[in-house]
Amino acid sequence: MTNDPPPPAAGSVDAFTDGRLRGWAAGPEGGSVRVSAWIGDRLAGTGAAEMLRPGSGLPDGYALALDPVPTAAELDRGAFRVEAESRDGLRATLPIGEGLRADLARHALTVTMTQLPMTDLMRALAAEIFRRRREAPFARPSREVGPDELSPFLVPVGEVSKDGAVVVGREGHLFLLAGSNDIVGQYRDERSGAELDAAAASWTHLFRRRADALAARGIAYRQTIVPEKSTVLDDCFPVAIETPTRLMARVEEQLAASAAVPGYVPLLAPLRRHPDRLSLYLPVDTHFAPEGIFFAIRQILSSLGLPVPDVRFGNRRVTIGDLGSRFPGAPLCAVYSAPEFADLERYGAAIEIVEQVRSERLDGTRLVTRNPSAPIDARLMLFGNSYFASGDDWQQGSWWMARLFREYHFHWSPAFDFDAIDAVRPDIVVGQTIERFLPNVPER
Repeated sequence: MTNDPPPPAAGSVDAFTDGRLRGWAAGPEGGSVRVSAWIGDRLAGTGAAEMLRPGSGLPDGYALALDPVPTAAELDRGAFRVEAESRDGLRATLPIGEGLRADLARHALTVTMTQLPMTDLMRALAAEIFRRRREAPFARPSREVGPDELSPFLVPVGEVSKDGAVVVGREGHLFLLAGSNDIVGQYRDERSGAELDAAAASWTHLFRRRADALAARGIAYRQTIVPEKSTVLDDCFPVAIETPTRLMARVEEQLAASAAVPGYVPLLAPLRRHPDRLSLYLPVDTHFAPEGIFFAIRQILSSLGLPVPDVRFGNRRVTIGDLGSRFPGAPLCAVYSAPEFADLERYGAAIEIVEQVRSERLDGTRLVTRNPSAPIDARLMLFGNSYFASGDDWQQGSWWMARLFREYHFHWSPAFDFDAIDAVRPDIVVGQTIERFLPNVPER
């Protein structure tokens, strides 16, 4: 009778949640081990298995940050593996369960869908759909299926995502329910009228200071506040809410009554009056659809007396947005209309990206473009957020501004940078914020 040596390590790979690979691993007789995740020969993450494991209390758990996170294709061909190494250098490969594979595939799809340009985004969605069809039994379509073909499923109005962040509304729209800005709590704001007036006055005074500073420099100024999707489409929200938020209402009341704050461009009333409000927002996203962001830009530019070209929206596209990925299983997708290429081709052919800085914190992201083919011969600087962003696709306002202006400068920042303004000397400066950010007033 022979005594087999103990295995170099035991353990499991349990889940990928909150951006970390989680599980447990222990060496012979409970000794500590080091866990490493690999994609082929590339190390994607490593760390000691020494965290307290939920349910057991043993110090053999691990949570690895992966960089990069493996793609669905890498999972399919077995390129991703997790190894545990004991103190004496012996290694063992930990088993990967089907639950983990689903976690990683869903994460990879979500990242791909939110970061790639739209043409690649379409291919990524189609590839994932057909990958799932190949793996699933009885999944042989009777005819060829296009990448933008979706099948409707009935989901109860009021259904909330597992993380509590998203709720299903009417007409196929998802809405933000929870988050760091507590938008639902803002609708229920219980502050007194005097307190709300004081908070709104902080914004009114800020806009006045900006207007005065830019007027002294001979620069045109426009300011806007993008209302929440749940404010404009409040009839689609699953429960009755009083919109806009009480603070947004007070800010707009004060600005309407103050002739000393020139340049404010209200969006709430025009958006609500639009004959097809539902088309202005992506059904599975908090942001505008391309038609919606172009409508907002048209309001701003029209207030300046600037020409805005006519654009048709007819190209059918698919998205999962920033809300559709919050539901387990298959992401909730939606179809929207993108601009017709022929209407914009002559404006985008000569765009030069002079500077592009992407910040992991988002604040600090910058974009500078020049475009000799642009219809507006002016230099624009815009301080805003994700509604304009880096201009990667037509859902972001910077994509449009780069095609409309001879020179465009975007700063992802709630505050104005007057040093940058003085260095660039733009013809126009635009400030953009959103309704749920109003509780936090920047200094400049």
